[in-house]
Amino acid sequence: MSLSDKEFREAFKPLQIPADYHSAESQQDKTLFALAQLGQGTSAEVTVKLLELDPALKNDQLFEETDILLSTLYQKGLLNGGEKKGNISYNL
Repeated sequence: MSLSDKEFREAFKPLQIPADYHSAESQQDKTLFALAQLGQGTSAEVTVKLLELDPALKNDQLFEETDILLSTLYQKGLLNGGEKKGNISYNL
């Protein structure tokens, strides 16, 4: 299945990193803000940072959601990264 031009532009638009953390933002914005604060990090490190920023986020799926989101952005080429002890360390 091929994407239309509009769908492609939406799927691969450059990331915009929020300047501040807001709990009402999308999960992607919160995750990108946490990654920006770290400079680089694995999914586990980004999850820990998210919990530091907003303890109310704590749930059983937070690590899995963060891992899927970062992995998807990495596979699309929107995030940089490299292997670190068997895990991908992501950076902007």
